[in-house]
Amino acid sequence: NGAVFLFKGMDDPEKMKSIKGISDIVMEEATEFNLEDYTQLQLRLRDRRHKHRQIFMMFNPVSKLNWVYDYFFKHEQPDTQIVRSTYKDNLFLDEVTRKHIEDLANSNPTYYKIYALGEFATLDKLIFPKYDVKRINTATPKMRELRDLFGLDFGYKNDPSAFIHLKVDLDNKILYFVEELIKKHALNDELAKMIIDAGYGKEIIYADSAEAKSIDEMKRYGVSRIRPAKKGPRCGILVAV
Repeated sequence: NGAVFLFKGMDDPEKMKSIKGISDIVMEEATEFNLEDYTQLQLRLRDRRHKHRQIFMMFNPVSKLNWVYDYFFKHEQPDTQIVRSTYKDNLFLDEVTRKHIEDLANSNPTYYKIYALGEFATLDKLIFPKYDVKRINTATPKMRELRDLFGLDFGYKNDPSAFIHLKVDLDNKILYFVEELIKKHALNDELAKMIIDAGYGKEIIYADSAEAKSIDEMKRYGVSRIRPAKKGPRCGILVAV
């Protein structure tokens, strides 16, 4: 008979290179591994007595930003079967736990996607975890009465520079994202031109206060009313004052 090995995490991939005669491998919490770990485990399936040698991978779909999603879901792999299960498939789940999971739809939509629907979703603490996407008519009397705010976050290579135009309903605590301008690898003169061409060159723009040099450059390039924002004590949220 072949051997079945259960792996959970991998502190040193070199330790498994001497393992022989494996017919089946179970990777518990597969997203905690990496592609190199998977490749090494795949090479260990050498038991010729078994025609069908298999690797079972189990995980919660926490985020698309991991190797499992990139390798198996973005690119179809041959001889691979994907089985998606949810709490409804658990015959031993009691009603109290079932209700807790279903209540996540209102209390924590991200957890609900992961643990109730079995969908990929990030567990990062998003500033705005719930939002609606709809067409906004900014010409209505109600929208014209709301305060306009403009923000700029500088980026370059990994993260893009991002400009946003918001309308703020303080009474109902609603933010309306009217427009966003996103650009990677943009120098400050290109950002200034982008903002001016979009018609926002004369607006008061609150920008990342850590980029004092960039703010001064933006002023020289024609975005004259840009100013540093005060950052909130938590999450680094930009605050317009």
